[in-house]
Amino acid sequence: MTTKSGPEQGIRKPGRPRSAQAHKAILDATLELLAEEGFHGLSIEAVAAKAGVGKTTIYRRWPSKDELVMDAILKCRLICRWSIRAIFAMIS
Repeated sequence: MTTKSGPEQGIRKPGRPRSAQAHKAILDATLELLAEEGFHGLSIEAVAAKAGVGKTTIYRRWPSKDELVMDAILKCRLICRWSIRAIFAMIS
């Protein structure tokens, strides 16, 4: 029997699946703290506390603060883009 790997084959990694709710909470907390504290004032510890997760949950997904902030900003950018498209669709 051959085993295919990779997300496109639908093979799940061993262990508990990652929580989409935790992922969203981390990105939301990052954006809020970034707005309140700025990049230099933002810490993984503060994000974890605000999101209600452990630091290890964050470090499993993002190896550094830089990568976490980049993903959070990308999420914000995508949401803004969708919102603008929705507004234009409503007025067109």
